[in-house]
Amino acid sequence: MHNIGPQTHEVELVQLAPGVNAEAFVKWIDKMEAPPPGKALGGIAGIPPGMSQYFSANFTPGSYALICFIQRGLFSLRRRQAQ
Repeated sequence: MHNIGPQTHEVELVQLAPGVNAEAFVKWIDKMEAPPPGKALGGIAGIPPGMSQYFSANFTPGSYALICFIQRGLFSLRRRQAQ
């Protein structure tokens, strides 16, 4: 991951449960009133502006999201379908 933004960011890789989208996973984080609608697989914390960090993951078929939670309520999403 390369942070091109003006502030520190992080990335959490989440494998989403079938039929769940990234927005639903983020909403679940706020209340955690039911079983999680996905599985956190790891990521990187604290990537300063202009810096790069790396991590590896093994993918199985399914939907995944990359989520940044640096500021409460602020996140960006990238959803990808693994084949």
